[in-house]
Amino acid sequence: MAGPIDASSLAVTHPQLAQQLLPPADARRIDQYATDELMWVGPLGHVWRASVADRAQGRGCPVCSGLQPPAQGRSLAALSPAVAREADGWDPEYVSAGSRVEMPWRCHACGFAWSAEVRARSNGHRACPACSSDAKVSLSKTHPELAAEMLAPFDPADYTHGSKAKVRWRGPVGHEWEATVANRVKGSGCPVCAAGAGGRARRAPAAGGSLKDLYPDTAREADGWDPTLYRAKSSARMPWTCTDCGHHWWATIFARTQRTGCPACARGRRRTP
Repeated sequence: MAGPIDASSLAVTHPQLAQQLLPPADARRIDQYATDELMWVGPLGHVWRASVADRAQGRGCPVCSGLQPPAQGRSLAALSPAVAREADGWDPEYVSAGSRVEMPWRCHACGFAWSAEVRARSNGHRACPACSSDAKVSLSKTHPELAAEMLAPFDPADYTHGSKAKVRWRGPVGHEWEATVANRVKGSGCPVCAAGAGGRARRAPAAGGSLKDLYPDTAREADGWDPTLYRAKSSARMPWTCTDCGHHWWATIFARTQRTGCPACARGRRRTP
C-alpha cells in the first residue's frame, strides 16, 4: 500500500504543474527537486520531456517559448483570418503570422486535426491533408506495427508515413519520447534504448545472469519492462516503482544493484529522529 503523500511532492508544492504531468508518473510520489526527466503536456497540447526540478524552477513548454508577441497588425488573425479560424486550442491574435513554431490545427470543413508551421500556413502551404487532392493512406494502414506505438491523443489514422508532425510514442520496453512520424518510418527508434540502453546495455544476458536471476527483490520493482531481458550490470536507465511506498523514479540497472534504493524511502529514513 502506498504511504502518505510527501509534503515536498509536486502535487503539494506545485499543483498546477502536477496537472501537466503525464501518466504513469504520479505527482503525489515525486519530489519537486527530482532530476528525473518525465513527460509533460502543456495547455496547448504540446508534449515534451523535462526534469521535475527544471519545471519547478519555471521551465515551460519549449514550443510555446518560441512564440513571440506579434507586432501590431502582424498577427495571424490580422493577416490570414481564414487560416486563423483553424487554430486548434490557441489564440491566433497573439501569434505572429511569420512564426516558425509548429502548432495544432483543425479543419473547419472536415474536422481533421494536424500540426503545421504557422508561417507555412500563413503563406498558403500545409493545408488540411485530409481535404487536399494528394492525401495519402494513413500510417495505421501503411505501418500498423509503428502505429501501435503512437500514444493518445495522437491518432495514427490522422497521419501519413511522410508526416513531419512530432507526436508521442511508447516503445516495447515502456520508454516514451517524441519524434516525427517521418523519422520513425525511416528507422528512428527509442532514444533511451539507442543511447543509455544501447550497446552493452541491450545485450541479452547470459543464462542465470539477468537482473531477475541475480537480484530478484530489485527485479520486482521493474516498472513496465522485463528484468529477465537485461543484465544485472546493464547501464540502461529504466523506470522503477517502490514496492513499499509506490514511489516512481528512474535509475540505471547497475546503480540499483549497488544498493541504490527508493529515493522517497531514503528521505523518510533521514527525517526519522
